[in-house]
Amino acid sequence: MSGRVRAYCAELEQRNPHLADVLWHPAGEDGRRSPKATRLAIAICRSCPLRLECLTDAIVGLYDDDSIYGGMSRRERQRVAELMEADGVEIRRRDRDRPERRRRECLAWLRANPAKVAWAGDSHAYWSREWAKRKQKHAALTATEQAS
Repeated sequence: MSGRVRAYCAELEQRNPHLADVLWHPAGEDGRRSPKATRLAIAICRSCPLRLECLTDAIVGLYDDDSIYGGMSRRERQRVAELMEADGVEIRRRDRDRPERRRRECLAWLRANPAKVAWAGDSHAYWSREWAKRKQKHAALTATEQAS
């Protein structure tokens, strides 16, 4: 047996390509996968030894689609990239001369910031907070307009 580690999705794809396609890639006419398939794909990714490497490749632009990569949706990966940029890591800049440098910086940030990565991956909590903020902002604007 070789000492090379393989991603769990690659193992599954080798054994059952159809199941792997259903789990990680958008399916159906509307381009969506079932919630059950999404939850299973995310659970498999989050336990994978190569999760951060996969997430890195997706964030730096190697995989720019609606599939699940590194246990995150496209929106969650975009949120991670925004957090990186807020910390000074220029991850989205298309630097054709130094793509490996961007990849290294991204992977280092992901390893150093597991709490931020976990927060970004919690979509439901994030959108609940965003909705609450928007509701407060709307209430404040309405109160200001009524006071005028």
